[in-house]
Amino acid sequence: MIAGTSVKKYRPRGGKMKYPIAIELGGDDKAWGVIVPDLPGCFSAADGGFDEAIEKAIDYLKDWKRRG
Repeated sequence: MIAGTSVKKYRPRGGKMKYPIAIELGGDDKAWGVIVPDLPGCFSAADGGFDEAIEKAIDYLKDWKRRG
């Protein structure tokens, strides 16, 4: 863990983790990044913080699976 950051536990609505994600911390001048390593080309970013980044990643995962 990086000093000065807090870790928020996130559990999807269904309660089961299906895909691990990697989160790149954002800040005032940098977006939060989310990468899904198991799904090539599946990534997302958000300027609004951790929660927005997770929600955008979930939306992208749904789209990615539909296109599958």
